Amino acid sequence: MPSLDLQYVTELVRHAKQGDSNAYAELFAATYEKQYQFCCSYLQDPFLAQEALQETYIQALQNLSRVNDNGLVISWLTQISFRVCLKLKQKHDPSLPSDPERITVSIAGKPYTLHQLLNLPFTEGQVLLLRWFCGLKSRKIASLMELKASEVKDYMKSGIRRLPQFAAGGDV
Repeated sequence: MPSLDLQYVTELVRHAKQGDSNAYAELFAATYEKQYQFCCSYLQDPFLAQEALQETYIQALQNLSRVNDNGLVISWLTQISFRVCLKLKQKHDPSLPSDPERITVSIAGKPYTLHQLLNLPFTEGQVLLLRWFCGLKSRKIASLMELKASEVKDYMKSGIRRLPQFAAGGDV
């Protein structure tokens, strides 16, 4: 799948924020495949992934005006997809905790909560979340986030290095 033209996506977001429904439809057409891939990877169920995709784009439309940097819309969509997928997974598996403070994952031998991962700078948090919470490989993360594999590794390293400080509530 070819990479998206960031300038094109940024313009679509700008127009969609101004109420251009055609721009939002184009934004959907340009981005839905990667979001569907993410949902399928996370949920391991194509039907649930379709449900998650629908809810993701409903929430995106309702909250598009909150996007401060139009160039980050792909990562923002992935974050929405993750939260929607998590809720669907919790709905279908009641044994999963519903509180983000109780959902933990082990990174570098230490337990961290979902909430702590989301305290990191956006891209670092997304990369760690996709790797350790969703179990995706670096190549898949790079594809979903429109990053180079080397960038994924760099974000992973810096996120792991800074995670203890952000988990403790500090802003580095």
